[in-house]
Formats: sequence, structure tokens, C-alpha cells
Amino acid sequence: MGLRLHAVSKAFSRPGNGASVCVLNTINLAIAKEEFVCIVGPSGCGKTTLLMLIAGLETATRGELSLNEALITGPSPDRAVVFQKPLLFPWLTVEKNVSLGARMQGKYAQYAPTIQRLIRAAGLEEFSHAYPHQLSGGMAQRVAVIRSMVTDPEILLMDEPLGALDAFTRMKMQDEILEMWLKKRRMMLLVTHDIDEAIYMGTRILIMEPRPGRIKRDITIDMDYPRNRTSGQFLAYRQQIMQLLNFSHADA
Repeated sequence: MGLRLHAVSKAFSRPGNGASVCVLNTINLAIAKEEFVCIVGPSGCGKTTLLMLIAGLETATRGELSLNEALITGPSPDRAVVFQKPLLFPWLTVEKNVSLGARMQGKYAQYAPTIQRLIRAAGLEEFSHAYPHQLSGGMAQRVAVIRSMVTDPEILLMDEPLGALDAFTRMKMQDEILEMWLKKRRMMLLVTHDIDEAIYMGTRILIMEPRPGRIKRDITIDMDYPRNRTSGQFLAYRQQIMQLLNFSHADA
């Protein structure tokens, strides 16, 4: 059980001449349901494309993707996505943005206690009736994150959701996401350019090669939570990953 990718490749056609560009090439991957997997690699290596394939928002050119042995053929409430920008509905309050998925499924009453608990956990209780333009960037991103967790998806897919935040807010959000994960132990996949963020949060880190993207190395992070960013073990993982990424750049 869990997420499995078997020989997955993805190619796009170039605009104009129709030539094919291979973005991902023969990805084989297995992730258990309780893991927190971070994906790092150079720009253009297919990290976001990989996430969109798992979300069902893109279709593989070759290969198969499955979740709990069921083929992934399109989007599903079992797979929630948090994008780099919050993408909140400006005419809806915080509470209504957070509860949108539950309302669309006709299950608001069922999830109402969860909605209120997540709003409190994210420190947004005082802003429950505020609109997106009344929130800071970090607060808006917290809304986007907890909105994706309301209906308890099997997988939470995050595409650099913290990239635009200042350093202090980013570290605070890392801790909040980790706390949510540690309580629920649902599968999380995080695309990030921040090596320290990947080591701080992930149980595993996938190092990707330049296009066509392949998994160069799959590293298990053997550290307890909460993690010390200045420990020798943390810095050793950082050095290892930096060397792998520099080697990838040299191969490009």
C-alpha cells in the first residue's frame, strides 16, 4: 500500500514546431503512507511536473502511478495540492476558504469541528471572518495549507508553498506543517529549493538530476524531531546533498 510510480516518463510538445521535450524519464518510486518526502533538484528538472502527475493534474506519457493499488487517472480528494501562491478566493472569508472543499463535497457538518480545530491550530482564530486582503502573506499561506488538510487527504502535495515568505515566517510555517504531519502521519510530498528545509522536515529526500529528470539519489534522514539545524549530523546531510546537486549541475 502507499504511492507507487513504475517507469513513469513525461514529455511535452514544444509550441510551434511540435517537437517533444522529455521532462521526466523512467521514474520508479515507492512511498509509504506515513512518510514525509522532500524533492530537491536544479530548476527545470521536473520536480513540479512529478507533483502534478501524482496529483492527477497531468498525465504520464509512459508508465503507471497508483495510490493504495488504485491507478491514478485524474484528480481526487485523496490528493490535495498546496501551490507556491495561496490562491485564495478573495470574496470568501478565512473560514469559508478553509471549508470550501468540505462544502463542495456536501460534508460541511461532518468536517465543521475539524475546520475549527485547524483554524485554531494555525493561529487564525481571530481572523476567521477576515478576507484574504486583510491577511499577511504568511497567514494567507497558512489558510491554503490547512484548507488542503480539512478532508484528511491520503497525500498532501506541496509545491514550494513557503518560497515567498520571509525567513522567520518560513521557519514558523515549517514547524506548523511538521506538527500537523506528526499528529496525522499522512503522506506529504514537498518540492523545495531549500536544502535546509528539506533536511529539517523530511523523512526522505529525493535528489533529482537535470532534465530529463531522474531520481539521482534517495536519502533517508535518520534524525529525530525536532531537528537541530546546527548539529553535526544536520550539517553532514547538507554537505552531502550540496555535493550531489553540484555534481548534477556539472553533468548538465
